[in-house]
Amino acid sequence: MEASSGPTGWRRRAPVLAFAAVQVFALFFWLNAGRLEWFYLDEWDFLAQRKATDLGDLLRPHNEHWTTIPILVYRALYWMFGLREYFPYRLVVVVVYLAMAALLYVVIVRSGVHPWIASAAASAFALFGAGWENAIKPFQMTFTGAVVFGLVQLLLADHDGAFDRRDRLGLVAGLIALMMSGIAITMVFVVGLAVLLRRGWRIAALHVVPPAAGYAVWWAAFGHSGKVRQLGAQHALTVGSVLGFVAMGLRGAFSALGHFAGLGAVLALMLVVGFPLARSLRLDAERRSELAAPLALAAGSIVFLGSTAIGRASFGSDYARISRYISLTVVMMLPALAVAADALARRWRVFLPVGMVLLLVGVPSNLRAVAAAQKPLDSLYSKTRLTILTLPRDSLAASAPRDLRPEQLTARYVTVGWLLDGVKDHRLPKPPFTIQDVVSSANFRLSLYQTNDPAPTTACFTLRKPMLLKLRKGEVLGIYESPIALIPAVLPYLVGFGLVFVPSEGHAVSVLRQVRKVQLSPYDRSRPPRVCTGPGELRPTPAVDSSTTSTTPG
Repeated sequence: MEASSGPTGWRRRAPVLAFAAVQVFALFFWLNAGRLEWFYLDEWDFLAQRKATDLGDLLRPHNEHWTTIPILVYRALYWMFGLREYFPYRLVVVVVYLAMAALLYVVIVRSGVHPWIASAAASAFALFGAGWENAIKPFQMTFTGAVVFGLVQLLLADHDGAFDRRDRLGLVAGLIALMMSGIAITMVFVVGLAVLLRRGWRIAALHVVPPAAGYAVWWAAFGHSGKVRQLGAQHALTVGSVLGFVAMGLRGAFSALGHFAGLGAVLALMLVVGFPLARSLRLDAERRSELAAPLALAAGSIVFLGSTAIGRASFGSDYARISRYISLTVVMMLPALAVAADALARRWRVFLPVGMVLLLVGVPSNLRAVAAAQKPLDSLYSKTRLTILTLPRDSLAASAPRDLRPEQLTARYVTVGWLLDGVKDHRLPKPPFTIQDVVSSANFRLSLYQTNDPAPTTACFTLRKPMLLKLRKGEVLGIYESPIALIPAVLPYLVGFGLVFVPSEGHAVSVLRQVRKVQLSPYDRSRPPRVCTGPGELRPTPAVDSSTTSTTPG
């Protein structure tokens, strides 16, 4: 008996062990891939603008999202590590991402899929290089965490019988998901649809109504005030733009998963043919109930893209193909793809290795693409780090207004006061080096102060191309209609991004001290801003590309 059960036991464990090995490899791969990352953009909101002891800070939306749990995570990490170490922040998101891959594996196995196909599908996601943002950017714990807890609720609700302890625990997971980000709204839909298909509308309502009510209360009290900062040109939101966004997102997900030309279409065809076949092969109702979760998740991918389009289609349909959205679309589509591959393998046994290859063939190229995606960002991270760590140690910092924002593009939530407090509390390390260009950049950033104070409304012009302006201490620029970008026009040039001032964040830009001649440019030439000045010397510059000077590190 032992001799016969040994090989059988090994065959059963082999797919699980293979997936576990992939997870271990993925842990080290993603930690290494993100080794040059540093704090950037949205992270500064949780670091510089929120307090764990302030209920308003915990419940105020980030953009449109309810992010209480990530705020608490960031506050705890900042209390322990400050800005001295970025690795702990990165470790959190990698662990959460791999937890998502593990839960995906469980969903697929529960769907009655062949263990090797389940292992291949979950491994494809664990090593999904095209979705690299969700695997290595710490702030993406907001998205990945919402899906993780949504999958936990789905798995706890995926059973027959009456509403029980598992379902109550699932509701807790669903509430936590909602406090991660708005992606949880899609997961509530997924859970509701899966339970409706398997257990009927009454239990489905019990899984949907409480989290929906909780979210509605939050939105009415706090969430309705959330909005997205948009600097560039915006596309009109129409039914066509939403449909185009959804179509582009689905196309991008299949193309990224297959990687090579034409394989995305092959995977889509496999889904269209294989999923209906899977249903026909499951002759009894109990077996067909296995398809509830994969079907609900596949529908959820469309709901996710559609709901995202409402807030992001104004950026254009190509925005649906960005890394973090492709990642979430793929994780929702993979269970249905695995079911389809399994059905085809059951009908034609030779398709078992073919299906596995189709799911995994894009992995090596996708992983190589991660390094290519990171390479152009390395300089950005290093210059942002140098800028942030140098500013509070500049001799002008102590006399600058505490609410002055010295870097409005990559760290717009950071104020001089927060930086000074961080140095005082030993949470900001010293910069790795200091050179004259960095010091000059810091001085420049500390010399211009944007406020809601009264701003000039006369001596105005429409800024259609770069212009030179000599600014004197005490002068005020009035900015209206769209953002401006501002950089030194003479050496030494700015280290990092140019200063960007958005009218909705204050029309007045005050000159706190004499600065060298500056170049003033429209941030987006398709939307020229109106600028009003006091006495000053103003003349056009020779033709230059303002997008280069205002939006890329110098």
